[in-house]
Amino acid sequence: MNRKQYISFLLLFWLVWIPARAAETFRERVYIQTDKQTYLAGELLWLKVYVTNQAGAPSPLSKVGYVELLDEETALIQVKIEIREGEGSGCLELPVTLPTAHYRLVGYTQYMCNEGEEIFFRKEIRVINTFRVDKNIPVLPEDEIPEPDSVTGSVNNIRITTGKKVYTTRSKVDVNLESLPGDLQTVCVSVAGTGLDTGLPGSTVQRWREELSHQPNPAFSGNYIPEYEGHIIKGRIVHTTTGAEVPEQVISLLSFTGNDIRLFSGQAGEKGEVSFYTTHIKGKTEVATVAVSYTDELYRVDLQSPFAAHQPQTPSPVVLIQEWEEELLKRSAGLQILHVFTGDSLGTVKTGPSYFHGTPDWTYIFDEYTRFTTMEEVVIEFLLPLRFRKINNKRHLSILGQERTGFSAGNSLVLLDGIPLMDHELLFRYDPYLLQRVDVYRGQYVFGEQLFNGIAAFYTFGNNYPGLVLDASTQLFDYEGTQGDRVFYSPVYDSPEKISGRLPDYRHTLFWNPALNTGGALKTGFGFYTSDMEGTFVIRVEGITKKGEAVFATQTIEIKK
Repeated sequence: MNRKQYISFLLLFWLVWIPARAAETFRERVYIQTDKQTYLAGELLWLKVYVTNQAGAPSPLSKVGYVELLDEETALIQVKIEIREGEGSGCLELPVTLPTAHYRLVGYTQYMCNEGEEIFFRKEIRVINTFRVDKNIPVLPEDEIPEPDSVTGSVNNIRITTGKKVYTTRSKVDVNLESLPGDLQTVCVSVAGTGLDTGLPGSTVQRWREELSHQPNPAFSGNYIPEYEGHIIKGRIVHTTTGAEVPEQVISLLSFTGNDIRLFSGQAGEKGEVSFYTTHIKGKTEVATVAVSYTDELYRVDLQSPFAAHQPQTPSPVVLIQEWEEELLKRSAGLQILHVFTGDSLGTVKTGPSYFHGTPDWTYIFDEYTRFTTMEEVVIEFLLPLRFRKINNKRHLSILGQERTGFSAGNSLVLLDGIPLMDHELLFRYDPYLLQRVDVYRGQYVFGEQLFNGIAAFYTFGNNYPGLVLDASTQLFDYEGTQGDRVFYSPVYDSPEKISGRLPDYRHTLFWNPALNTGGALKTGFGFYTSDMEGTFVIRVEGITKKGEAVFATQTIEIKK
């Protein structure tokens, strides 16, 4: 057992096997910062998730945060955010079909589900759909709408200074932050237009921090395991036809299809429940679940949603303001132009780390050899580290051992575009003309509780397993892991040619950095460029210290042509 496994074991022991004591000493809370509070349908909602203990200090426990956008009863958007040392970030793509309304933005961790949804984070978000007219929504003068408490100012005397108060379009804005706490854990900075937030209750990390001590302290159930290493995918093993109770000898595997090896074995629970402890599974992809039974019966693994159930709640009614008409027209036109001219840049996602770091001992590109019509001929003629053997009248693909003195006894792991083929006859009958390459790994490999002697990973040209026929014990699902790190689109206008460029730029959120690196300094700075959008913009700084103290400050600037 290495150091990381030992620490994980201790953490699991104290926080899972002794839930009563954990409830007395440690509970988690969540705060979500967004780039603004009023959006148009079709915009991106940028968010930062803070996971803390009850005192507001960053929590090192949970590695996944759950964020949902709900109407009265339904979760319209659900995302999983990877959490590192109590913080993570992502975004929501607001559909253009969302009707004008107030929505609930809800955030929590699996560990928080032990207390129930009353301690989940909630924030009201306004979405205005400029593509459809709802005659049931009243339109009133601004002086008839009560203004909520102001959210301007600063905490701990933090200062935001800029070179000037008024800037032209496509110009550089340099921002300095001063009097920062020396023990700052994380700070998030956003710069976005203002003017449509009238009537919404303000939401700041300062107010959230002050309300922590007034939150309820529900009973702690201990039914939910903290995701202290990564996302836990849960499922249930069922008989494919009868739904009979699952015998203990059924083994479950979960893999991600594609041009990579990402395999996890399931840990069985009561009544057929199974949990897959995963890491590094960012983005939307396809997964395969396999139930391996050493009897003639067939079982399958059905995946379950990791998101919590929510009680219906009626949000406050939406009221539009007559004075917003010009602003809404300007933002709506800018949003459409932004998607037409820079849509590709808005969706750029950084590549995450690989789960499997092994280096193949042999790689064979099939087009570099004579093509044969059967897999048996292919293995005999040029896949020298592999061999088909018959064991109990069934073919198994064996792999040359570590010392190259013999082949494995048939318990090798065979993958086709990431799908585990526990029945090697499927590979024996597969059309070799569809294969592009095979990576062969010798030695022993452990995935969860499963040990394999060698890996043979076959890949087709499109990594889409054409012609593969699977039985009912293998199922394929579309699955979304934690969000990939999305790149915030921010063009640079550092030359006269770029400033006078004809490509329109109607960004309403000008800057977003969910984790500004201060290096522990008491002051720091950053810069950004304005867009073609005019108006009042708010520079907003929010964060927490290592002790859980709130960090908050705002400053406004004007942008004119």
